[in-house]
Amino acid sequence: MVENLVQWITSQSIQGVHLTGFVCENDDLRSKLTLALVKSTSLEQLTMKKMNLNLVPLIPLNAPKLRYLNLNDCFLEIQDLALRLLESNIEVLSLSKNYQESSLESLFEVLPRTKITSLYLPGCITNGNVKFWQEVVPFLKLSHLKTLNLNRNNIGNAEAIVLADGIRDHKTLQTLHLSFNNFEYDGAISLLQAASPSFKKIYLGRTWKKKCTQEERDELETLAEEKKIQLCE
Repeated sequence: MVENLVQWITSQSIQGVHLTGFVCENDDLRSKLTLALVKSTSLEQLTMKKMNLNLVPLIPLNAPKLRYLNLNDCFLEIQDLALRLLESNIEVLSLSKNYQESSLESLFEVLPRTKITSLYLPGCITNGNVKFWQEVVPFLKLSHLKTLNLNRNNIGNAEAIVLADGIRDHKTLQTLHLSFNNFEYDGAISLLQAASPSFKKIYLGRTWKKKCTQEERDELETLAEEKKIQLCE
């Protein structure tokens, strides 16, 4: 299977490769696959999902046209990946369900020095953690992100208030996804008040419809209209 995949990659111009549950115990074949991906002059998108192995050496971050990288549900050592992102042209990075909260800090630390404009981190933080957000917010402020997805990360009011400081005066952030979190009105209003002029959409999930009173929803909606921000579920 791997040999056929390598032949397919090397024999034609491909824009995307999608591997789910990929298993290869042979180091030589894995090296050949990595080399084939790195040498591809047309590869723009790479998706590798549900792969419980050391993926980082396999990822062709130096592929000249690679801009989109999806490594969802792979239990990555994100710290190793973060260092290599500095050498890449990746613009869209998705790491959904990589439960490595401690090493996520290293990703945020390098973020301002990468080309990443869209970052997807749903389900990466299993417990609400104010200290984590306090540590990464300074790097978030300096990032070039346009889209940030933090769905399903147990963000409560305290975390949302800290996160609000990270989006205050942000120069490029346009869309923030915060559905399926635990904050209520206090967190929502803090985020909306802090949202910089670049913002266009904020996804508040259940907070918007189920966790706020009608009066609180009206206040959020009025503020959103004043700031020309679309509130979404």
